[in-house]
Amino acid sequence: MISARWKIITRIRESMTLIKVGLLIMLLVILRFGNNIDSVPTSMLQKYYTAIDQSDARVKWLQEACRTLSDSDRYKLRKSRHVYNHILVDDANHMLFCDAPKTGSTFFKMLWLKYTRGKSMVHYLIDHGPYDYHWIPISLLCYPCEISYDYIARLETSNLDYQYIFSKLENVSGSDKRLPKSVATYKGATDVDVVRKYYRTVPINVTKTLIENYNIDFHLFGYTWNITSHSCGPRMNANGKEY
Repeated sequence: MISARWKIITRIRESMTLIKVGLLIMLLVILRFGNNIDSVPTSMLQKYYTAIDQSDARVKWLQEACRTLSDSDRYKLRKSRHVYNHILVDDANHMLFCDAPKTGSTFFKMLWLKYTRGKSMVHYLIDHGPYDYHWIPISLLCYPCEISYDYIARLETSNLDYQYIFSKLENVSGSDKRLPKSVATYKGATDVDVVRKYYRTVPINVTKTLIENYNIDFHLFGYTWNITSHSCGPRMNANGKEY
């Protein structure tokens, strides 16, 4: 009889494989057909949508399985990390999650399978340290003080930053200076209300410890954190508004 942990490991493997297959197909579509979506063969699009739909179904199954996972099964799953090292189990906060790398990208899509609310992640970072490559402080990852970078851009101002960078580059003109819509900064991408919602459940002393872990990043890149308003971002005043 197949154990609960092997069922979960199998579902995670299937889900991540399907996610990567779906992303790979869409990457091929973009490289081959660009914005001319009408010329994409129906069979290729169908494979993409099928992969995504199947992945979503497995994710839902996996989330339900994790909610009912017993302590003994979680312990066995944690012990089996050598079998599948993208699975992380936080026994103290009853949280299970894994990550799925995006095709052709250094960024990672995080798949959260949580037992409790958003504060679980904060407690995990406090208990284990923010030294996994997904949430390691930027100051430990790219050494902004030790390497003489030509430009340092920031997500919130990326459109303006990239326009400035393009203006300094030679042999770049016209439409080449504009970011494609697919990678341009989306208005309201960072929802302050969502941030507040999750951090209101986190004790202030825990939040302060988390801020201390990322304090160098906050200082180097000009971010502030308001404990009272639970607002984080560049140049925030006491009311959580930019100035």
